[in-house]
This record gives sequence, C-alpha cells and structure tokens, in this order.
Amino acid sequence: DVTDLFGTDLPVEGGKGGEFAWRDGPLLAGLKAGHWIVLDELNLASQSVLEGLNACFDHRAEIYIPELGMRFHVQHEKTKIFGCQNPFTQGGGRKGLPKSFLN
Repeated sequence: DVTDLFGTDLPVEGGKGGEFAWRDGPLLAGLKAGHWIVLDELNLASQSVLEGLNACFDHRAEIYIPELGMRFHVQHEKTKIFGCQNPFTQGGGRKGLPKSFLN
C-alpha cells in the first residue's frame, strides 16, 4: 500500500483515546532528508503504489500528501531513487512496468 511508503496517521501511544498523529513512511522521510532510496522488487508493487510513485519521477518531481495538504519535492541534487526488479518472466507475480512509469 502506498501509505506504507509515504506515511499515515497512527494512534498516539499514551495519548487520549482516539488521538492520532502523522508518521512519515520511509520514502517520505528519505525524500525530506535528501537520502538515496532503493525501491526493490518494483515490478511486484501494486498499481496504486506505482501511480503514487509516478509523481516522483515525472515533471512534477513531488509527492502530494492529502492528509497533510502538503507537497514534498524531490531534491534532485541530493536525493537519488533507484528502482530494482527481476525480469517479469521469472514469475512470482512480477509484471512489466507501465510505459508511463518508464518514461
């Protein structure tokens, strides 16, 4: 799920019942810090994850988090994102990536 990468609202430990706070996922945390990021087995990702990642790689170079109402830009001079995968002919649910993702 894309929220595993970008982040989500989680219950606050020790907080009042029903209290939630935003927690960055590993991809958003890496983008904010300007880290290098490896996305392994990319061709096993769901369509919703690929669509969420597409905005990082296209002309927008950003992620929009609707829960926060904020955009986070990919810092090209710092952040590098690597997508790794095995051939889809290897099986195991692998598939070819959409053309929009490859451009």
